[in-house]
Amino acid sequence: MGITFEQVSYRYKEQALVKQLALDHIELSMKTNQFITIVGAPGSGKSTLLQHLNGLLRADHGSIHLLDMVVPSSPAKLPRGLNQRVGLVFQYPEQQLFQQTIWEDLLYGPLNFEASRAEAELAASSAAQFMGLDEIILAKSPHELSSGQIRKAAIAAVLAAKPEIIVLDEPTASLEASSRVELMELLHRQCRDQLRTIIVVTHSLEEVLPYTDQIIVMHEGKIVFSGEPPVLMRCTDTLEAAGLQVPAAYQLYFALQEPLGLVELEHYPSATVLAAAIKAALP
Repeated sequence: MGITFEQVSYRYKEQALVKQLALDHIELSMKTNQFITIVGAPGSGKSTLLQHLNGLLRADHGSIHLLDMVVPSSPAKLPRGLNQRVGLVFQYPEQQLFQQTIWEDLLYGPLNFEASRAEAELAASSAAQFMGLDEIILAKSPHELSSGQIRKAAIAAVLAAKPEIIVLDEPTASLEASSRVELMELLHRQCRDQLRTIIVVTHSLEEVLPYTDQIIVMHEGKIVFSGEPPVLMRCTDTLEAAGLQVPAAYQLYFALQEPLGLVELEHYPSATVLAAAIKAALP
């Protein structure tokens, strides 16, 4: 089982007279139980693609094969259980926290999917612990939390429902550097240890390269690249055409690779690790 888009096109209705499609005949294949990244400049279609995975948006043409389900184009009926099996964390997570307390938000998903009260509390407690949310935070209203706490709470609320696939739209937006790394580590653990499929939309290559198995690059509603990080990092023309660039730390590593005898990168570590490797190789 995997995730495939077959000739999926979508046009925002209020832009019906605009020739450019939001999604233009998308052909895409993604494996499950992997960490997948979708990158692109603003307006490239990446968030629109994301919202098709759990039926928030419905394709005008084409179909999506997701696990053992088929998500057809509009107006055909969505498959039963789609919202439970695919959890979505919005770019602005405060939009999905609507209960009086964070604890009630964490309980909402499991209870809505017919878990018993005891099962829901166990799932909510486990998700809260994983995301580092203590009892003080759980007792608060979403309006009392910092942006970082709200983002963690929104992810915990999705985790509590135990989806097989978690899709996140710009999950590190508004977070400081250390919190970004922490969040990426947590998401990678969900992929590695819980065998969940993690799909992250971002405009920042640097923060996802150490974790991602597959990178998808979008430009003007089309897929212009889909593959592994080492391949993409050599496709500088593709990145530049899509309004992106190889992160500075990797550019420096590549420039010094031959003069210093640095090893070929098969997996992409953090910028800190790259800097240490360059420093160690200097005469």
